[in-house]
Amino acid sequence: MLARLPITPIALVIAAVLAAHAPRAALAQQGDQPGERQPDLPPDLDVPPAPPLSPDEALAAFAIQPGFRIELAAAEPLIEDPVAAAFDSRGRLWVVEMRSYMPDPDGTGEHTPVSRIVILEDTDRDGRFDHATTFLDNLVLPRAVLPMRDGALIIAPPHLIFARDTDGDGRADEQRTILDALSGLDNVEHAANGLLPGIDNWIHLSQHNTELRLVADRILTRRTPAHGQWGIAHDDLGRLYYTPNSEALRTDRFPKHYASRNPALRRLLGVDEPTTNDHRTWPARVTPGVNRGYRPETLDDDYRLRSLTAACGTHVYRDNLLGPDFLGNAFICEPAGNLVKRYILADDGDAVRARQAYEHAEFLTSTDERFRPVWALTGPDGALYIVDFYRGIIQHRIYMTTWLRRQVEGRALDQPIGLGRIWRIVPEDRDPRAGTLPHDADDAELVAMLAHPAGWWRDTAQRLLIERNATSQQPAIRELAHSSDDPRARLHALWTLEGLNLLTLADARHAARDSESPIRAAAARLAEPFLDDPAAHDLLRALAADPARDVRIQAVLSMGEAPAPARLRLLAEAAAIAHDHRVRTAIASGLPDLEVPFMRAMLDSGAWTLDSKPAREMVAELAECVLRSNSREALRGLLELAAAESARTRWFAEAALAHLVESARLRTDRPRALDLDREPAAWSALAESGTLGVSPLARLIDPHLRWPGRADSRAPAPLAGDALQLFQRGRALYAACAMCHQPDGLGVPRQFPPLAGADLVLGDPDALARIMLHGMDGPVVRDGVEYDGLMPRAPWDDAESIAAVMTYIRRAWGNEASPVEPSLVERVRARHAGREAAWTEDELRGE
Repeated sequence: MLARLPITPIALVIAAVLAAHAPRAALAQQGDQPGERQPDLPPDLDVPPAPPLSPDEALAAFAIQPGFRIELAAAEPLIEDPVAAAFDSRGRLWVVEMRSYMPDPDGTGEHTPVSRIVILEDTDRDGRFDHATTFLDNLVLPRAVLPMRDGALIIAPPHLIFARDTDGDGRADEQRTILDALSGLDNVEHAANGLLPGIDNWIHLSQHNTELRLVADRILTRRTPAHGQWGIAHDDLGRLYYTPNSEALRTDRFPKHYASRNPALRRLLGVDEPTTNDHRTWPARVTPGVNRGYRPETLDDDYRLRSLTAACGTHVYRDNLLGPDFLGNAFICEPAGNLVKRYILADDGDAVRARQAYEHAEFLTSTDERFRPVWALTGPDGALYIVDFYRGIIQHRIYMTTWLRRQVEGRALDQPIGLGRIWRIVPEDRDPRAGTLPHDADDAELVAMLAHPAGWWRDTAQRLLIERNATSQQPAIRELAHSSDDPRARLHALWTLEGLNLLTLADARHAARDSESPIRAAAARLAEPFLDDPAAHDLLRALAADPARDVRIQAVLSMGEAPAPARLRLLAEAAAIAHDHRVRTAIASGLPDLEVPFMRAMLDSGAWTLDSKPAREMVAELAECVLRSNSREALRGLLELAAAESARTRWFAEAALAHLVESARLRTDRPRALDLDREPAAWSALAESGTLGVSPLARLIDPHLRWPGRADSRAPAPLAGDALQLFQRGRALYAACAMCHQPDGLGVPRQFPPLAGADLVLGDPDALARIMLHGMDGPVVRDGVEYDGLMPRAPWDDAESIAAVMTYIRRAWGNEASPVEPSLVERVRARHAGREAAWTEDELRGE
């Protein structure tokens, strides 16, 4: 079944989308006004019906860019409710079926174990899957699958499991748990997903703070930031990409695990960076069934989705079938707008920049409201595959606004469920690729596939060589790493050697002389296992002076993996010549608990004798790490160092103390207390009669210092009795909030705002109670960063649980506000009974 339509759909189009209806501006004004009830659509708006369509009817509703055709690859009853997929080395498609997701607007029965992992096969090679095998069933809300070895990794909350097919019948016979305590059962939208094998042999996840690696029978893990949302992708260099719903694409220019080495580092520049500010969408139909359609930012004057709101299923196309102009392009699914976007990516040497491929148009649109693209991937044949959830409801109950609920119930979008499609997109003038698949290749053939022009084939060949422990291919792989004309092949060959534990420091040295800067940057990472050898230090020193900025930054990041004494020396050398703000954050990332010794080493070496803007910025970065670490010993050490250097290196003392004053809000009406393990040496003398310019800062800081034995009338009384019990209960309940706001209360930049130090947390508990009871609608700005999401109301109905969580977040992470009694929550609830809308910041502040 084929369809090729021009950009303006000509099939199943309802021409009169809008009748004479109220101006969009009127609804915008209505939605902007504070009120108890969310606004409704104008009664005379002509919303086309959205009945479930057969696959043939759905196919006719598509409009795709010229030169391409879209084909049905699979549909119900072969599959149901697909949300993610991955191809294995045999060309079979493993599909995650989330069959119990949102059976109705209340999510009734969502935890029923009816979901499964299905393997689809195209037995006659006609481009359409015709056989399905249930690999694993009786699952609850599974989120990801990665076929590997003789089975698959599967995220089946609360576990990450490895399920094996021991007899080759396509069904799992054994299971073992790899990781525990994964979320995704209660808050389906914000939990781990992805399971993307990277070029570095690690398995990367979106929206989770861990990534993993399987080495023989061992499971290795390392901490990462938890950014992203649904989906994750990588380009030919291994850089990761994410799509957090309202943004098209964010990227990790550098491996994200470096950003978690130092938990106190505010941000590692080059990780989780935006690629574009252009999120405009061009749906083929009116789209009132979106979650915050009452906001003027959500729908345009024609009631069509204005910009991305449910973007997901990120994919970077790394093949040549669609044409050379598509290589390295990003495809973004937007299920709320019933469309798939295409972005063209370009690297300007400083950042990856994305621009929309079309003006006022999309790569793929549909007039079928139930077309819900949620995942995109490239097949072995080079085609682009789109996973279509095919649902009326895609918004989870936790975040569903009254506006959307009215749309769902009023237009019967909640039924039917149990449908789902996989679509295949191919060019009209070229046939998809055929031939021997990697599973059937011998080891020598797999080595040759490391130089394949298509990314899926290179990735799969690398994985299979490592799974097979193909060490006999060492000479051929090394020859490819050193001599291939294709830098992509050289990169894969190097990481294949690493995965086979065959890499040598000589290989890294050879890569460091490569003509391509991404290979030289990889050389720095590949040198990390050899950092006990001084020769590896010399290699990193040389790379830290590389002409390419990315290579220099990666070399500094890799220096942070050295043993502590050598690490301090290497990073101090880098800091002495660093005039790049990215390099400075890279240095700080490698100094967990070593910030004060590092500053002392810089001062003792004479590198910081002279005042300079880069040096002051480095001091501020490290002082911020000390403050955020909540280490009493480290903070006392920083004050002692400032006191000791106040005469010799006055600029340093000024910079360090000035940053403490600013960051701890000591000039505001809500200053942070500064806790030390003991009185800092020479501090009293500095505060009383110290160096000009430093002493006033010390006197400003001194009243806020606390250490054992020093009286402080401003310190809050320790929690006891009922308040302590509330705090302890709130700490346990906060696990439901930590998925977004994180266990340390610092949130995820641009996605979930921090709670530590937040004035709406520390201020009037009435405002916080309103947020807990009804939610909060963005935007809000914290520390110069805008957050424009929707926070749902708290998942607890009883006042005691809400008061417990409020008490916990008001006293955790250095927050020192008063506890909250359940009676306050009840009073706020009664005062605002009947309210539907989430609060805005202006409402909460009475503006």
